[in-house]
Amino acid sequence: MREITVPSQTLAVQPAISFIESPSDTCYKPDPTQDACCTNWYYNSVSASPDYNYHDADHQLGGHRGQDLGVFPGVGACPVQQLGEGFKVLCGALGSGGNPDLGATHAWTIRVRDSAGLSSANYGTVYCPFHGP
Repeated sequence: MREITVPSQTLAVQPAISFIESPSDTCYKPDPTQDACCTNWYYNSVSASPDYNYHDADHQLGGHRGQDLGVFPGVGACPVQQLGEGFKVLCGALGSGGNPDLGATHAWTIRVRDSAGLSSANYGTVYCPFHGP
């Protein structure tokens, strides 16, 4: 699900912020002996125009939160490297997330606000590999 929010004082102006592009949410297991997975995205991108330069991205996954504050000329992109390994979550037992071939599932939210107060959000679910024999 995606949403764009416009402050009430700018209702006469057409919203000038895009939906957030956040392809390839991934959950991987760096150590096969541990019930610890990492979640991340290939990148996150949003554009705003005409001259909105500030981009405040808030990434949330379960109880975890990461923020990225940057100055971008109209388009903000957060490459995977800015989030490091990503969010650390439990992998879960086989089938624990509802898929009989995988482990836990984790819901995520990304919210972005530009310098004009316009905001955009994107939501999804990432599926993790299972932990166990």
